[in-house]
Amino acid sequence: MFSWTNLRALIKEHFRISEKEAWGIISLVLVSAFLFSFRLWGEKEFDWIVGLFNLGNRVAIILLAVLVSLLVQKIYALNIGYSAEYKINWYALIIGLFLVFYTNGWIFILAPGFLVFTLHPERRIGKFRYGLNVFQMANVALSGILALLVLGLFFKLASGLLLNELVRTASGIILLWACFSMLPLPQYHGLTIFFASRFYYVFWAAL
Repeated sequence: MFSWTNLRALIKEHFRISEKEAWGIISLVLVSAFLFSFRLWGEKEFDWIVGLFNLGNRVAIILLAVLVSLLVQKIYALNIGYSAEYKINWYALIIGLFLVFYTNGWIFILAPGFLVFTLHPERRIGKFRYGLNVFQMANVALSGILALLVLGLFFKLASGLLLNELVRTASGIILLWACFSMLPLPQYHGLTIFFASRFYYVFWAAL
Protein backbone atom coordinates (compact mmCIF):
# COMPACT_ATOMS: atom_id res chain seq x y z
CA MET A 1 0.00 0.00 0.00
CA PHE A 2 1.30 3.43 -0.94
CA SER A 3 2.35 5.67 1.93
CA TRP A 4 3.75 9.19 1.72
CA THR A 5 5.58 8.57 4.99
CA ASN A 6 7.33 5.50 3.63
CA LEU A 7 8.14 7.28 0.38
CA ARG A 8 9.67 10.25 2.20
CA ALA A 9 11.76 7.87 4.27
CA LEU A 10 12.94 6.02 1.15
CA ILE A 11 13.86 9.28 -0.57
CA LYS A 12 15.74 10.53 2.47
CA GLU A 13 17.67 7.29 2.93
CA HIS A 14 18.25 6.06 -0.61
CA PHE A 15 17.81 8.88 -3.15
CA ARG A 16 21.16 9.60 -4.75
CA ILE A 17 22.59 11.12 -7.91
CA SER A 18 26.11 9.73 -8.13
CA GLU A 19 29.12 11.68 -9.32
CA LYS A 20 29.17 9.59 -12.51
CA GLU A 21 25.49 10.37 -13.14
CA ALA A 22 26.11 14.07 -12.49
CA TRP A 23 28.95 14.22 -15.03
CA GLY A 24 26.78 12.37 -17.53
CA ILE A 25 23.98 14.90 -17.03
CA ILE A 26 26.37 17.84 -17.43
CA SER A 27 27.83 16.34 -20.63
CA LEU A 28 24.37 15.62 -22.03
CA VAL A 29 23.04 19.09 -21.24
CA LEU A 30 26.02 20.95 -22.71
CA VAL A 31 26.15 18.92 -25.93
CA SER A 32 22.36 19.02 -26.41
CA ALA A 33 22.25 22.77 -25.79
CA PHE A 34 25.00 23.18 -28.38
CA LEU A 35 22.93 21.19 -30.89
CA PHE A 36 19.86 23.35 -30.29
CA SER A 37 21.82 26.63 -30.53
CA PHE A 38 24.09 25.67 -33.45
CA ARG A 39 22.37 28.04 -35.90
CA LEU A 40 21.71 30.78 -33.37
CA TRP A 41 25.07 32.54 -33.17
CA GLY A 42 24.07 35.60 -35.15
CA GLU A 43 21.75 36.06 -38.13
CA LYS A 44 24.17 37.41 -40.76
CA GLU A 45 27.55 37.11 -39.06
CA PHE A 46 28.97 35.34 -36.04
CA ASP A 47 28.10 37.04 -32.75
CA TRP A 48 29.51 35.72 -29.45
CA ILE A 49 27.03 37.60 -27.28
CA VAL A 50 23.96 36.38 -29.16
CA GLY A 51 25.34 32.85 -29.37
CA LEU A 52 26.21 32.56 -25.69
CA PHE A 53 22.83 34.00 -24.74
CA ASN A 54 21.03 31.37 -26.83
CA LEU A 55 23.33 28.60 -25.60
CA GLY A 56 22.76 29.61 -21.97
CA ASN A 57 18.99 29.60 -22.44
CA ARG A 58 19.06 26.11 -23.91
CA VAL A 59 21.35 24.83 -21.15
CA ALA A 60 18.81 26.00 -18.56
CA ILE A 61 15.84 24.49 -20.46
CA ILE A 62 17.46 21.11 -21.08
CA LEU A 63 18.84 20.89 -17.54
CA LEU A 64 15.32 21.48 -16.22
CA ALA A 65 13.89 18.81 -18.53
CA VAL A 66 16.54 16.23 -17.62
CA LEU A 67 16.30 16.84 -13.86
CA VAL A 68 12.49 16.78 -13.77
CA SER A 69 12.38 13.56 -15.77
CA LEU A 70 15.14 11.87 -13.78
CA LEU A 71 13.83 12.91 -10.36
CA VAL A 72 10.37 11.52 -11.15
CA GLN A 73 11.87 8.26 -12.45
CA LYS A 74 14.19 7.79 -9.48
CA ILE A 75 11.45 8.46 -6.93
CA TYR A 76 9.01 6.15 -8.73
CA ALA A 77 11.68 3.44 -8.85
CA LEU A 78 12.39 3.78 -5.11
CA ASN A 79 8.69 3.44 -4.36
CA ILE A 80 8.52 0.02 -6.05
CA GLY A 81 11.80 -1.29 -4.64
CA TYR A 82 14.24 -0.44 -7.43
CA SER A 83 17.18 1.88 -7.87
CA ALA A 84 17.41 3.62 -11.24
CA GLU A 85 20.82 4.82 -12.38
CA TYR A 86 21.04 7.27 -15.27
CA LYS A 87 23.39 6.41 -18.14
CA ILE A 88 24.31 8.71 -21.00
CA ASN A 89 23.73 7.48 -24.55
CA TRP A 90 27.16 8.31 -25.96
CA TYR A 91 26.54 6.68 -29.33
CA ALA A 92 23.48 8.79 -30.10
CA LEU A 93 25.17 11.89 -28.71
CA ILE A 94 28.15 11.46 -31.05
CA ILE A 95 25.85 10.79 -34.02
CA GLY A 96 23.91 13.95 -33.14
CA LEU A 97 27.14 16.00 -33.15
CA PHE A 98 28.20 14.51 -36.47
CA LEU A 99 24.83 15.28 -38.06
CA VAL A 100 24.67 18.85 -36.81
CA PHE A 101 28.10 19.64 -38.28
CA TYR A 102 27.47 17.69 -41.49
CA THR A 103 24.13 19.41 -42.16
CA ASN A 104 25.15 22.80 -40.78
CA GLY A 105 22.64 22.50 -37.96
CA TRP A 106 19.59 21.55 -40.00
CA ILE A 107 19.46 17.92 -38.80
CA PHE A 108 20.41 16.42 -35.47
CA ILE A 109 19.16 13.81 -33.04
CA LEU A 110 18.72 13.98 -29.30
CA ALA A 111 20.05 11.41 -26.84
CA PRO A 112 17.94 11.64 -23.65
CA GLY A 113 19.83 8.76 -22.00
CA PHE A 114 18.49 5.63 -20.34
CA LEU A 115 18.15 3.89 -16.98
CA VAL A 116 19.87 0.86 -15.48
CA PHE A 117 17.80 -0.80 -12.75
CA THR A 118 18.84 -2.61 -9.59
CA LEU A 119 16.35 -4.59 -7.51
CA HIS A 120 16.30 -4.13 -3.73
CA PRO A 121 14.15 -6.96 -2.28
CA GLU A 122 14.33 -5.55 1.27
CA ARG A 123 12.39 -2.47 0.13
CA ARG A 124 9.63 -4.44 -1.62
CA ILE A 125 7.39 -5.05 1.40
CA GLY A 126 4.31 -7.01 0.37
CA LYS A 127 5.54 -7.37 -3.23
CA PHE A 128 7.14 -10.17 -5.15
CA ARG A 129 10.77 -9.86 -4.16
CA TYR A 130 12.83 -11.56 -6.81
CA GLY A 131 13.69 -10.64 -10.38
CA LEU A 132 13.39 -7.43 -12.34
CA ASN A 133 9.93 -6.87 -13.76
CA VAL A 134 10.03 -5.50 -17.31
CA PHE A 135 6.59 -3.90 -17.03
CA GLN A 136 7.54 -2.08 -13.84
CA MET A 137 10.75 -0.83 -15.46
CA ALA A 138 8.65 0.41 -18.37
CA ASN A 139 6.41 2.31 -15.96
CA VAL A 140 9.45 3.96 -14.39
CA ALA A 141 10.74 5.01 -17.82
CA LEU A 142 7.28 6.22 -18.83
CA SER A 143 6.86 8.27 -15.66
CA GLY A 144 9.73 10.54 -16.68
CA ILE A 145 8.32 11.00 -20.18
CA LEU A 146 4.88 11.88 -18.81
CA ALA A 147 6.52 14.39 -16.47
CA LEU A 148 8.14 15.99 -19.52
CA LEU A 149 4.79 16.17 -21.31
CA VAL A 150 3.18 17.89 -18.33
CA LEU A 151 6.10 20.32 -18.06
CA GLY A 152 6.09 21.01 -21.79
CA LEU A 153 2.34 21.62 -21.87
CA PHE A 154 2.66 23.93 -18.86
CA PHE A 155 5.23 26.04 -20.73
CA LYS A 156 3.05 25.96 -23.83
CA LEU A 157 0.11 27.31 -21.86
CA ALA A 158 2.33 29.90 -20.19
CA SER A 159 3.69 31.03 -23.57
CA GLY A 160 0.14 31.69 -24.77
CA LEU A 161 -0.57 33.80 -21.70
CA LEU A 162 2.76 35.61 -21.52
CA LEU A 163 3.45 35.83 -25.28
CA ASN A 164 7.10 35.17 -24.48
CA GLU A 165 9.34 33.66 -27.17
CA LEU A 166 11.73 32.03 -24.68
CA VAL A 167 8.87 30.29 -22.89
CA ARG A 168 7.54 29.08 -26.25
CA THR A 169 11.02 27.78 -27.09
CA ALA A 170 11.19 25.95 -23.76
CA SER A 171 7.88 24.26 -24.50
CA GLY A 172 9.08 23.09 -27.93
CA ILE A 173 12.39 21.75 -26.64
CA ILE A 174 10.83 19.88 -23.71
CA LEU A 175 8.11 18.29 -25.85
CA LEU A 176 10.69 17.31 -28.47
CA TRP A 177 12.81 15.77 -25.68
CA ALA A 178 9.80 13.69 -24.63
CA CYS A 179 9.25 12.54 -28.23
CA PHE A 180 12.86 11.40 -28.62
CA SER A 181 12.66 9.62 -25.26
CA MET A 182 9.81 7.50 -26.64
CA LEU A 183 11.80 6.21 -29.62
CA PRO A 184 12.06 2.37 -29.47
CA LEU A 185 15.82 2.44 -30.07
CA PRO A 186 18.73 0.98 -28.06
CA GLN A 187 19.56 3.07 -25.00
CA TYR A 188 16.31 5.05 -25.21
CA HIS A 189 13.43 4.86 -22.71
CA GLY A 190 11.07 3.93 -25.51
CA LEU A 191 12.76 0.57 -26.02
CA THR A 192 12.12 -0.40 -22.39
CA ILE A 193 8.42 0.40 -22.85
CA PHE A 194 8.31 -1.38 -26.22
CA PHE A 195 9.77 -4.58 -24.76
CA ALA A 196 7.29 -4.55 -21.90
CA SER A 197 4.26 -4.43 -24.20
CA ARG A 198 3.82 -3.47 -27.84
CA PHE A 199 0.23 -2.40 -27.17
CA TYR A 200 1.32 -0.38 -24.14
CA TYR A 201 3.96 1.37 -26.24
CA VAL A 202 1.58 2.16 -29.12
CA PHE A 203 -1.07 3.45 -26.69
CA TRP A 204 1.25 5.94 -25.02
CA ALA A 205 3.12 6.87 -28.20
CA ALA A 206 -0.20 7.67 -29.88
CA LEU A 207 -0.97 10.22 -27.17
